[in-house]
Amino acid sequence: MGLVFLLSASPVLGHGGRAPFLLWGGLPRSSIPCQRAIGTAARLCALGAAQTRLRCLLTASPRCTPEQIEQQRRRLEARALDLISQACTDRAVAQLGFVGVIEAQADIANNCARGDRDLSAIFGISQESTATATCTTHIASAAVKLLRVAVKNWQNMLDRIAYKNVPPSRKASLLASTRTRIGKAKEKLRLLVSTACPGAPIASLPAPSLEEVLTSVALLAECIAGAAYVQDAVHCTPLPTTAPASP
Repeated sequence: MGLVFLLSASPVLGHGGRAPFLLWGGLPRSSIPCQRAIGTAARLCALGAAQTRLRCLLTASPRCTPEQIEQQRRRLEARALDLISQACTDRAVAQLGFVGVIEAQADIANNCARGDRDLSAIFGISQESTATATCTTHIASAAVKLLRVAVKNWQNMLDRIAYKNVPPSRKASLLASTRTRIGKAKEKLRLLVSTACPGAPIASLPAPSLEEVLTSVALLAECIAGAAYVQDAVHCTPLPTTAPASP
């Protein structure tokens, strides 16, 4: 199976609307443990599922059947939802922009499943040649590394703004610097993978390209952050669509 990766349609989140980023933050002290739990749940669920798939790709373990991978994903999801139920009340999540605890858990569960579904498409090794298979593992490893870096950077930035009274101008600066750091990490990983695959140029692999894979992973990281932090600057952005040709 060749390398195929498509970012799926953005999930519909249940809360009524996202707060303007420049006005968001400085949350009530009583809601901070809940926000921290939701952010941690989103990160652990997504990264845990990605690590499971990468480990299965690298080891080719007989225990890595689709059913077993799905069972592990569900265990990760259950742990994530437990974090939220232990730290949050309906009042606390309402202060964060969710309708209730159940809705906050649903957003995290939906994004956990969606992230695993999107990433799973990366972890298919082409049988055409050893070189192509090796490049696929390099791409998969780079995708997981970028997801980890991007999610961590978004969470650090959003936590800082959520827990403190940050001026709007400083928020804009933090947003820009975080995007820059993630962009640099993406470019570094792109160069590393390109260098590691001289025997099978990326251009020869089945579509999409390495650049498209890493771009999709960066967007996925924003979806994960957007599920946990109800603001309008970092969240799912649908991929652009191509208009049909005129007859």
